[in-house]
Amino acid sequence: MLSHRSRCKHQNPGSGKSERISALCNPSTGIAKYKVWVIPIIRLTLTRIGQCLFASADALAQRHEWQVTPVHHGLGRRYRDPRFDCFRAPARSPARDGTGHA
Repeated sequence: MLSHRSRCKHQNPGSGKSERISALCNPSTGIAKYKVWVIPIIRLTLTRIGQCLFASADALAQRHEWQVTPVHHGLGRRYRDPRFDCFRAPARSPARDGTGHA
């Protein structure tokens, strides 16, 4: 059996490296061209799974007029009631500001 180095150096006369031998020496040959369309498909699949998982919670949030923010590529949700924007922080009294002076 040929060693790895001898397989990589094998050449067909007149045509350069053999494609079969070249594929053995470089295992990542075809990955880059598939990465272009595989990643969007994975993201779309994750988004659809998240939509199925959170359909009832999203519907409840819409009925209450909450803001829904998908997180973690669609596999999580953040719900927020916009009425929280109406609240103000209470004014701090000097006795409670941590200095000990009234």
